[in-house]
Amino acid sequence: MRGGTPAMLKIARSDEERRGAAVMVWYDGDGAVRVLETNGAALLLERPQTLRSLAEMSAGGSDDEATRILCAPSSGFTRRSLVRSHRILSRSTDGSAR
Repeated sequence: MRGGTPAMLKIARSDEERRGAAVMVWYDGDGAVRVLETNGAALLLERPQTLRSLAEMSAGGSDDEATRILCAPSSGFTRRSLVRSHRILSRSTDGSAR
């Protein structure tokens, strides 16, 4: 727990994981778990809380429902991310919008 938020620790063990960590920080929880803090290769991530196991749902015959749940966060991920990156890239060096 960190400030009342359930959390988990992830250690990036490769360059690819470290680059992925930077992307997760940039997305700030938009379509993925939020990175609460970083320190070198260590990431403190928010821990999703659920009562359902997607693996158990799938094994129990609810594969379609489990797949929908798994894919739901990414449904608007690209569109939101493009809008967000456009806003960031549209700012001048002094931080004001162009």
